Amino acid sequence: MSNEWNVWLWKCTSAGASMRVRTWAVCGMFLSAVAQAPGAAASDSPHEHGWIERKPLEKTEPHRLTPEQWLEIRSGPSDLRLIEPDALDKTLLAAVAARDADTVAKALAAGANPNARDIRTDPPLVVAARAGDERVLRVLLRGGAQPDLKGASGFRPLAVASLRGHLRVVDALIAAGATIDARSDNGATALLTAAGAGHPRIVARLLDAGADWRLFNRDGLNGIGVPAAEGQADVLEVMLDRGADPNRLDRGGQPPLYWAVFRRQRDAVRVLLSAGAIPGTIAYDIFELPFSDDELRPQRQKNARPL
Repeated sequence: MSNEWNVWLWKCTSAGASMRVRTWAVCGMFLSAVAQAPGAAASDSPHEHGWIERKPLEKTEPHRLTPEQWLEIRSGPSDLRLIEPDALDKTLLAAVAARDADTVAKALAAGANPNARDIRTDPPLVVAARAGDERVLRVLLRGGAQPDLKGASGFRPLAVASLRGHLRVVDALIAAGATIDARSDNGATALLTAAGAGHPRIVARLLDAGADWRLFNRDGLNGIGVPAAEGQADVLEVMLDRGADPNRLDRGGQPPLYWAVFRRQRDAVRVLLSAGAIPGTIAYDIFELPFSDDELRPQRQKNARPL
């Protein structure tokens, strides 16, 4: 910068200048000193500073490209491999997103990593489970995909399929050895996830496979408390038919009936009462439910035993 510029900045810092002008002048003097410092020019070699220059990449969605286009990446710029997965893995991820089981099988046979992660850090098995693509999922499992690998949201493939209601995918994962009671990052098992989402057939399949309904989620609710709180009457019936206790307490000491009443889930209340749930001392009238104290008194006397 010129000397006239420096003189002007110096005058701006005098006592007669306002505080705002002084502040900007000091910043200008600092930038001027940095620009005039020796060796301030940028180096031609980024490696001298310990970092690698990366050229901007064109952002594209894998499912919008054909597998053949992804194969061309193998002959593309080498700096792509510094940022994104290997080209062969990209082919696999694109084929999974496109639900192309044949290309998935070819990529796996060529050596693609069956547990590679996409731009969202989801493994292929989670993507297939979310889409309900049983064929792609079975190809991945035969190719060595880990059935319990978590996705970006913290859900495992079995929990993802249970949440989405994909029964055939759930069957495939169970047959492949997925851990039935493995927890997701939210603390829920696949059974608790399916129970809250209202999928009675999946709940029945998980229970038949040995899922433990007594486990708690992060909120302290067990397998009978979750559907009671969410008003999933069909799920409650499935669980009660398979031996779940309608009076099983949650981690906070509350029975399922408490949560059904608290959430105003009338159908769930009826199912629990018909299965022998003990009303206890819950004030049902304050929740405006169609149950008066006189109606509940015979049920209290019938099930008079400690919780």
